[in-house]
Amino acid sequence: MNTILPQNTPLTNCEACDTALYVDHRGQRVLSGIVREKTFFRMTKNMLNKPPALCLNSETVARLREMGVTTIEIFYAGETTYTCSLETGLLRGYESEQVCLPLAYWAVERVTSDDEPALVPAPQMAKGQQLKLFSTLPGAPGAEL
Repeated sequence: MNTILPQNTPLTNCEACDTALYVDHRGQRVLSGIVREKTFFRMTKNMLNKPPALCLNSETVARLREMGVTTIEIFYAGETTYTCSLETGLLRGYESEQVCLPLAYWAVERVTSDDEPALVPAPQMAKGQQLKLFSTLPGAPGAEL
């Protein structure tokens, strides 16, 4: 989910280290994420259902290419971090107004109950299976499938 913020809002204690990336969305200027060194960071609660995929606005992807970003890191629903290279996103993703990359191409890291990150394989979805909006991912504690 994009966050609407004034363009001069500080994002971290190290403002010189981060570059805020804003895009136009339905007539409003919204924060798409931040770039630190060669990595784009974003938080979201939204995921494409069929096929399960994470998406970025095409304008964001074009700007990331211009900035020389090599890695995309998306923190999803407060519990899972998805990481992939920008190159993978462009080669394996499909584009319309957004560039969408199916979950199978992302490295997945979930926060375990004792707050230690745990690497887990990307969820394998049966053909035609759809995630509920704001539901947990397959294989996560409490997942319903």
